[in-house]
Amino acid sequence: MGACPICQSPPIEGFSYKAPHVRVIKCSSCGHLYAANPTPGQGMWPTTDTDAECRKHAEHNRRLIRRWLRDRFMFRGVRVFDVGAGIGHVTTVVREGVPQAQICCFEPEPRASSWLKSQGFKVVDSFAGVEPADAILLIEVVEHVDDPVGLLRECKQVLAKGGRVFLTTPCGETPKGYRPMGGYIIPEHIHFFTERSLRLACQRAGFSDISFIGSDVMHPRGEGLNYAISFAKSALRPLRDFMTGRQSLIGYVA
Repeated sequence: MGACPICQSPPIEGFSYKAPHVRVIKCSSCGHLYAANPTPGQGMWPTTDTDAECRKHAEHNRRLIRRWLRDRFMFRGVRVFDVGAGIGHVTTVVREGVPQAQICCFEPEPRASSWLKSQGFKVVDSFAGVEPADAILLIEVVEHVDDPVGLLRECKQVLAKGGRVFLTTPCGETPKGYRPMGGYIIPEHIHFFTERSLRLACQRAGFSDISFIGSDVMHPRGEGLNYAISFAKSALRPLRDFMTGRQSLIGYVA
């Protein structure tokens, strides 16, 4: 069993959590949860139906853009670096909704990278030579990579002065000990962050901290009955998070 990828401490002896796709161990120091024996390349997300994926996320991506504009995370002419851009369902809406946004994507999955290029996006295969970015997107990425701190450190080097990173990841265990299942049902997830371990990862990468925000903006509303259900969930989500702790870790890193 390997040392914790966040703080290099040994795992808790005798602790093992059998998730649907991996055996999870837990750091004895920072409480980070991670796959005991991930296979090489296990974190790589497969490319799915591009059109269906974009349609599925379009509505909540537009709400996300409005939130970013309101928070001054994005603005006219913003330089955006989308890390793990996938098929670009977020950056497509950024291009549509943020005037004169300059977008660069990093996406190692070959099919997704080709799709992004076919849609006119600038795509790079490494961080070397990437121009400074005002806004970096790390949306559902850090749970997939072998070295989350290393990735965050590379983002820190690319980030322009005064810029911020928007980061999201499923919560592996809340401060109250509740272990949400959402992050554990994805076969490609190999890290399961706690608020503590995510803060520590950001700090070890050279950032000051992460400022958490509510998760409603990340959930699609749907139509008809689905809209009513999602609206009810949105109303109850703050109460649930208060009772059990955040089930999604979402925030700005600076």
